[in-house]
Amino acid sequence: MTHGGTGDLRRFNLRGLFAGEDGMPDCFGEGRWRLSRAIRRFHTPALGCFHEIGQDPTLNRPPDRLNGILVSGFWQSEQYFISNSDVIRSDISLREAMSEEAKALREEIDSSVTFSIHVRRGDYIASEFNRKRYGSCTTGYFQNAIRTLGQSTPNARAVLFSDDPSWAQASMNLPSDALIASGRNLGPAEELVLMASCDHHIIANSTFSWWGAWLNPSPIKQVIAPSPWFSDPRIDSSHITPPSWHSIAKDSHDL
Repeated sequence: MTHGGTGDLRRFNLRGLFAGEDGMPDCFGEGRWRLSRAIRRFHTPALGCFHEIGQDPTLNRPPDRLNGILVSGFWQSEQYFISNSDVIRSDISLREAMSEEAKALREEIDSSVTFSIHVRRGDYIASEFNRKRYGSCTTGYFQNAIRTLGQSTPNARAVLFSDDPSWAQASMNLPSDALIASGRNLGPAEELVLMASCDHHIIANSTFSWWGAWLNPSPIKQVIAPSPWFSDPRIDSSHITPPSWHSIAKDSHDL
């Protein structure tokens, strides 16, 4: 599932400024960015660029001078913004009304207790680099997650989001009443908002579904996340999953 780039980010009520559509400003050329990234473990910020390494608590307080600094990273830890949760959720809301198809789907989601399932394949399957770095969740992971969630919410209806919905339907043994959200004429921004409108969540090791689950403000939501987040053992992912979320091995054997 694509994140949609700045085109879809502009559909939200974000108050920040966007970099140019052609990439980084001229003062932050590709060579300078790559060099600063190469030496980040020894010195940061370097060459005007600050690269995130794990979850850095010093960034909870913005630097005194942000002018002319490129900040690079995933920032996928609620510790960066937990004290401003309401502001973040307000910012990541749609500027304009949903399409008619998205509205109809939202009404169907709201009509019963639901849980989202996000299946990411795409670049996680096609790219050797991503296979080694991230690894994809097995069907066993999703089946175990569905079974675990079903123990506490036996009547909840599954809502599928995926960049490969046909594969997911054919391979995952989804409940017969599952609602297929992806594969319709919806943009990524609408899919993210629809995902967040579900009551509970089964996510992939994907930033997209992480945000879909986090944006749900319910204090009683249940979120099941894959572990480890990265297949590369050298990468620390201990900061990614909030403590209230439940983790299941992402390489679980098929049932």
